[in-house]
Amino acid sequence: MSLSLMLQGSVSWAVNTYANGVEISPYVSYGEGFTFRVSESGNTEPGRAEFAIVDKANAVAALSDHAYIRVQRSGVDGFRGFVTSRRPRITTTGRVVACTAMDISMLLDTTLVVSNTRDAGESDSTRIKYLLATYGNQGLYNNGVGSTDVSKIQTLNAAMPKQKFKFMTLRQAIESVLGQASPSSNYYIDASGRLHTFDSDHPENDTAPYNVNVAHTLSATEAAPIDLTIDFDSSNLINDYYVRAKYRTADTRRFNEISMSLYGRRAAYIDAPDADTSTKAAAVGDAALRDTAFPLPRGSFTLEAPYDVRAGISWRAGQTFNVTSTQHGLSAKPMRVHQVGTEFVRGDGQRRVEIEFGAPRLRLRSLGTIAANVTSVG
Repeated sequence: MSLSLMLQGSVSWAVNTYANGVEISPYVSYGEGFTFRVSESGNTEPGRAEFAIVDKANAVAALSDHAYIRVQRSGVDGFRGFVTSRRPRITTTGRVVACTAMDISMLLDTTLVVSNTRDAGESDSTRIKYLLATYGNQGLYNNGVGSTDVSKIQTLNAAMPKQKFKFMTLRQAIESVLGQASPSSNYYIDASGRLHTFDSDHPENDTAPYNVNVAHTLSATEAAPIDLTIDFDSSNLINDYYVRAKYRTADTRRFNEISMSLYGRRAAYIDAPDADTSTKAAAVGDAALRDTAFPLPRGSFTLEAPYDVRAGISWRAGQTFNVTSTQHGLSAKPMRVHQVGTEFVRGDGQRRVEIEFGAPRLRLRSLGTIAANVTSVG
């Protein structure tokens, strides 16, 4: 029986924690110097878990090195990953073991695509699903660690060119596909183990449980944030790109006149080595302008019960919501959740959620077009 099947149906604890398929919930400690926190990332940064167990009889054998950790609340996954650091400490006759775990996206870096070729004509979603089905059993799909649900993989490009994958990791192969599919593509693996793909023209449509409003009077769908912090980041302000394509005849210039009138000309080169036409090069420049032509608000805030959930929907990475704050000059400004940190503060499952939002989209880390070099010239 797979680990995923073994973990379903347990309701003995408000928060269920498992190590290698064995429930360790009775040993997980809350408060008083102990941290029990999980995070879910809506981009290529990994999610993390931090927790400690109190093992008075030195009997918790399941919490081994590189143990598979799964955390659920009311049957809903909050984290899946592997222990990367295990720190036992002596306490009288027993021990306290503090652990750090990284989410299962790490398996994309340890799965090898030695050699494969896909012909032109299929969509990027079909190609990525093929890669997962072919190589996922090296780790991601092994024992049900990751989810085989591919419903969050969107079609960004219906007709992909021929691609060769040689001496890559699974992450590099996925990024290579996405880089060819769209200059604004991005991806992540959620806490339930599903791969998500999206871009500027195909955003995700999951809505957060609340909109955020800094006000004394709130509607039923609004929450007042604790310690709202917003940074209007203009450190990477570029509003005029010279796009260097695969062929010099395809080079092009893309710029935003409104931004230039407000802030002056801020120019840069951007490399698009896969763009063999001026249309493709223009798409790369336009995608970059969406990220850099204007200062980007990014920030964080904290919420506690009852605003951690509404109508059964919790805060999750990738959701969208609106921010209204007169002090920050924002009125129903759409934002995207890029990370949710959940700290369980009591054994009854009460939690505190810290939401990070609105940060610039991360560039793909390996072989995609979107991993273009940007060199400022003015």
